[in-house]
Amino acid sequence: MSDSPLSPHDEIEVIEIEKMMPSTEVKKDLTTGNILKHIIFLALPTMATMTLQTSYDLVDMYWVGSLGPAAISAVTVFGFMFMAFVVFNQIIGVGSVSLISRYYGAKDYDNTKTVIAQTFIFKFFIGLLVTVLGLLFSKDFYRLFGSSEEVIILGSQYAEIFFIGVPILFSGFTLTTSFKGIGDMMKPFYIYLTSTLINIILDPLLILGIGPFPELGIRGAAIASVFAQSIVFILGLYIFFSGKTYIKMEPGYFFKIKPVWMWRIMKIGLPAAFGDLVRNGIHLGLGRIVNSFGTFVMAAFGISFRIMGFIFIPIEGVATAVTTLVGQNIGAGKPERAEDSVMKAIFLTTIITAIAGALLALFAKQVMSVFTRGDNNIIDEGILILRFFVITIVFISISINFFSAFWGSGDTVPPMIVSSIVNACMITFIIYTIVILKKEAYYIWLALSVSELIQAAIIYFIFKRGKWKIKGALSNVK
Repeated sequence: MSDSPLSPHDEIEVIEIEKMMPSTEVKKDLTTGNILKHIIFLALPTMATMTLQTSYDLVDMYWVGSLGPAAISAVTVFGFMFMAFVVFNQIIGVGSVSLISRYYGAKDYDNTKTVIAQTFIFKFFIGLLVTVLGLLFSKDFYRLFGSSEEVIILGSQYAEIFFIGVPILFSGFTLTTSFKGIGDMMKPFYIYLTSTLINIILDPLLILGIGPFPELGIRGAAIASVFAQSIVFILGLYIFFSGKTYIKMEPGYFFKIKPVWMWRIMKIGLPAAFGDLVRNGIHLGLGRIVNSFGTFVMAAFGISFRIMGFIFIPIEGVATAVTTLVGQNIGAGKPERAEDSVMKAIFLTTIITAIAGALLALFAKQVMSVFTRGDNNIIDEGILILRFFVITIVFISISINFFSAFWGSGDTVPPMIVSSIVNACMITFIIYTIVILKKEAYYIWLALSVSELIQAAIIYFIFKRGKWKIKGALSNVK
């Protein structure tokens, strides 16, 4: 073998090749190996991260609760308001994770970095838009929601601080979804663990004014949240720039605005965001209908919904794994392996939800008693709702995994159409039976179960047609 030095032309080629290589060795190649192990490897850290995020919200609510019912109401209503603004984040988020995972699976690291950077820039500017809209219209939203003057004042104090931090918040979302796109699920867990611990420490200090800290009340809760989210942003940037993940970003990628890439991201994300917007609107209307049955039914519904939230953690964890696996395998030109990943994920979540649901149905009375302090009216209604929900959750888990497959492939239109039509039919049936025919609340829980069954069946048939495999090919990214 020749020991002669490289020519200038050869040196340039070597440099270009090195730029294309990831900064660290890929610890898990998701396009080969045991699929079920990959699902578990990806899902467990995501589930842990979701648990941390749930804890984050509970800690906030615990300390805000010390300020009285008006403060609790202010933060709760803000949650509804922010849910509407999160749609802006989803427009970009779904498209970016689809492109990131597909390009990373294809080992096209340059385009992977480009998508991450363009998503980051795009979300920052969208975050600025949300900040302006939030500061201008937050009081109007509280009034529209029917809040008292005290709640409006407290809510405005919370909102004016929280909305200032939205550009950082949205950019932080970009970084954590980028980790998921490349299959590094542990980094978001470490980041949110740090962020949650900081929030737990800061909340009482800033809300109550312990030691040298000023007593800021509800403003302190907002400051703690913004600061904790800034930690997510800073740590995410540090990990990507230092190469302590599967790919290393260079600053130059963040100083080039490329509208064509922003359009590609948004084109994928718009249908998914629209579907979420329709679904959120319908569920908001559903909440108002449930509320018409009185305090006991609404309380039972609220408690049951939160109990079911714990079962959703493994479902969402596996669904996130599906998005990454489908994206990377489609990018690697392995659509059949992508389909196999979805079916194995559905098998896994069906077992989990069936076991959890059976236990919950069996011990529904005991579980409801924990949250109701022995109120039999709420317990009896809650048992009925929970037993319908545990049937529904199996169909939901199937639908979510199929939806995640479409999102991972970038073919986001079919889930949007199916979800919008099925949910619209469901709420129409509920309005007809409850509002017009004056039937009991039983018909609401029945409609929810049947609609989820129908949705799972329809999306299954569309999935099996396989067009998502063709549309997901990188040659079709235009």
